[in-house]
Amino acid sequence: LQEESLAIRKALYSQNPDRWVEDYTSALNSLALSYKASSRVSEAILLQEESLAIRKALYSQNPDHWAEDYTMALNSLAFSYSSSNRVPEAILLQEESLAICKALYAQNPDYWAENYTVALNSLALSYKASNRISEAAMFQMESLAIRKKSFIFKTLVAWLRTIQTH
Repeated sequence: LQEESLAIRKALYSQNPDRWVEDYTSALNSLALSYKASSRVSEAILLQEESLAIRKALYSQNPDHWAEDYTMALNSLAFSYSSSNRVPEAILLQEESLAICKALYAQNPDYWAENYTVALNSLALSYKASNRISEAAMFQMESLAIRKKSFIFKTLVAWLRTIQTH
């Protein structure tokens, strides 16, 4: 059924890309997840690569709107590459995702903290797999510091709200 759904969305996307781009890339990713779950990783990667190419074009046209989708697509394909022993290719994607997330985190830390720390940790794991231990540790420490700061801030806000209601 997912393959049939993808074929329909692909036809609609080819007729009207602006209207169907999100549905089509979502269908690509859904089928890719199913393929990965069925150990059809090489087929999943092809779908993820197509989705990433589309999202990259959209991101280049409108970075503010497509940054989150694009970085998620980068990370998703990087994970598939890593699980297929294509770590150097994964690292390239993760480095691009990290650069985007870092810049956006600097502009809006509250919104981008989660994405930025995920990007830091993902790249750290790939660096560790490539025996780049000191770089991996640096990224993990940065991620931990951000998560601690975010946790402390959220805890403080929650505590202040309870005080105000009493």
